[in-house]
Amino acid sequence: MLTFMQSELSHTDMSSSPQQFLRLLCRMVDQLLFLMVEWARNSSFFRDIKVEDQMKLLHNSWSEILILDFIYRQIHNIWGKDIISPNGHSIGFDVLDNLGLPDVKAKVFELIKKGKELKMDFNEYMCLKFLILLNPDVSSLENRSYVEGSQEKVNAALFDYCARCYPDVADKFSQLLLRLPEIRVISIRMEDFLYFKHMSNEVPDQTLLTEMLQAKRLG
Repeated sequence: MLTFMQSELSHTDMSSSPQQFLRLLCRMVDQLLFLMVEWARNSSFFRDIKVEDQMKLLHNSWSEILILDFIYRQIHNIWGKDIISPNGHSIGFDVLDNLGLPDVKAKVFELIKKGKELKMDFNEYMCLKFLILLNPDVSSLENRSYVEGSQEKVNAALFDYCARCYPDVADKFSQLLLRLPEIRVISIRMEDFLYFKHMSNEVPDQTLLTEMLQAKRLG
């Protein structure tokens, strides 16, 4: 994925227009969505759910999962502080200001800071990812009880893991769960922003991203 981003950035001059970055962002999100769907369909619990329920869960959770993925990578500097393209361009968080999203930048910074303070590790990150995906509150689920039971198992596993591996951090479990509504706030803001841009014909059409944006509103 990093290779894809660097390749795209090498052909894009971010300094000339935030619109170019927006289009690039949409292409990147589209690629990440394909990877996310593939991960979900092969993951525990989810692969045993009927396809109809799988689609409803994915339509509900995709943006939150992608934001959590991004936050985790930033916590551990997997992509680095900035993305450096082959032509030497550096893309920092200030591009969000140029897109009219300073509130999102502030919330993302705060989440990264809290994640670093909590020392969120890979196992905790994966549990949070499943808690977002396996949401029994999604409307019209055919097998709500299975989804609810699966989420409860993940919740219990995260609680036990925090208690066993971080006994000196008494509230780590609850602090991790408190990050979920913060992620949801960012996801709603970004979905609204991207949907508006889609309706204004400012982003590529006929993509998995636009399908996801439309599905939640039609649902």
